[in-house]
Parts: sequence; C-alpha cells; structure tokens
Amino acid sequence: MEEKSASVFVIDTSALTQAVRSYYAHDICPGFWDCLAYHVQEGRIVIVDKVKKEIVDGTGPPQDWLRDDIDRTHIASTKEESVAILYGQLINWVQGNPQFMEAAKAEFASVADGWVIAYAKSEGLAVVSQETYAAEIRKRVPIPNVCRQFDIPHYDLFQLLRTLGARFDWTTP
Repeated sequence: MEEKSASVFVIDTSALTQAVRSYYAHDICPGFWDCLAYHVQEGRIVIVDKVKKEIVDGTGPPQDWLRDDIDRTHIASTKEESVAILYGQLINWVQGNPQFMEAAKAEFASVADGWVIAYAKSEGLAVVSQETYAAEIRKRVPIPNVCRQFDIPHYDLFQLLRTLGARFDWTTP
C-alpha cells in the first residue's frame, strides 16, 4: 500500500451516504458523525457546496447531519476560477477517454464528483470516497481513476479515520 500523508480531505457525497446506510448508521455510531463534524470545524475535512447540494436535495440522516451539525460557513465554494479551470480539465479528460462509455461520461458530468476532485487539486488536498480504482471499468468513471490521472491522493473512509486518529470506543450502557 502506498504511503499517504495528506492532512486535509475533501469528502465525496457517496462516502457520507454509504456510511449512514452501513457501518456508521446514526443510531449505532453517533460518534462517527461527531468525529466528522469536529474535523469539519477544525478544517481537516472539507465539504464542498456541490456535495452539500446533493445531500440536501436527498432525504434522511446525511441531510439531517449536514443541516444540524455543519455550519454553512464550513462549506467550501467551488466557484473559484482555479476550481472551474481544473474542473474543465477533468471533464475534458473524461470526455476524451475512449475507455468510458458515453453514459458514464454523462453521469460523471452531472454529479459532484468532478467538483470534489477539482477543488482538492486546486487546494492541494486529498479526496475521500468509497469508490475503488478500476483499471478496465467502462460503465462509470470512478473517482480514484480520475485522482490517479491527476496525481491527487485518494482515501476511503477507513483510511481517513485512521489518519485522523479516530476511535469509537464502546462503553457499557
């Protein structure tokens, strides 16, 4: 496994939505969400406006957590010119890549993924998602594939939590 040393992370929508549906449901692991909120407030985890929009437009616990625990001043804007330029480069690479099917290219352009990656690249940050690198994939454009192409560190949630030093200790009820 490659050595990673990022200190600030931009988190993708899927990492949050998958977390609440699996290992980190609010009713069994509220400490996970408290940990994320703490690190957002401390500036170690970044949530960009496009991710916020995807979550707020949805329903359920990630929406509640984002609304209740994350102050809007902690949401990063993707409206900077440097982010838009990098986003354009990412989209051009995806659109020009014959590996990906047209539907995969269209989906990538319609979700927050490219904005998350562009923001991370523009700020020298790492990306967090639950997606995995897939060299031969055609039906979608995985975040780690784009990160690798543009030399951006990619972490999954477990790697993020270990890097942050998070621990969710059980206590006797």
